Amino acid sequence: MGLQELREEILNNAKTSARKIQKESEAEAETIVRTAEEKKKQTLETVKKDVKEVLEREERERVSSARLKAKMIMAEAKESVIKELMDQLFEKMKEYRESSEYKTTLARLVDEGLGQISGKVVVYANKEDASLVKKLLGKKKAELSEEPIQCIGGVVVTSEDGKVRINNTLEAKFEERKEEVRKSIYDMVFR
Repeated sequence: MGLQELREEILNNAKTSARKIQKESEAEAETIVRTAEEKKKQTLETVKKDVKEVLEREERERVSSARLKAKMIMAEAKESVIKELMDQLFEKMKEYRESSEYKTTLARLVDEGLGQISGKVVVYANKEDASLVKKLLGKKKAELSEEPIQCIGGVVVTSEDGKVRINNTLEAKFEERKEEVRKSIYDMVFR
């Protein structure tokens, strides 16, 4: 084997090795590119999925917030209606004072107050009811105070020393039953 042949064989082996390395490099590069594209595709899918989840969650939150706001608006509207009806009822109580039934109610409020305190009592009434209360007291162990109270109607009954106080004004009776009345109004109007 001559030098020329040796050179050709080395050159052929080098070319064959170079082609083999080139093919392996191209295959490895292709694998790297394919892996990168798959990774890019997976990342893109993950990002799309994450964005979709975020958008869906935000939509659910907006809907939930809107529902909550609607409930609050509805509750405020109901409360406004109830308050208006309670105010109207309170105004009707002022008119009730002028009715023929009021005298009977006032007598019951006086007797109720007197029945809760033993001994001598002092009864307070507003200016308009003072003369009627004085008649209702008659010969009972009670005296009508000269000092009128500010109320729509009814009486306040106290022990002589002032330690025991029974508030039987129409306003106090209204307040005592306020929640019960509110519930009744709610049931009548909204159910």
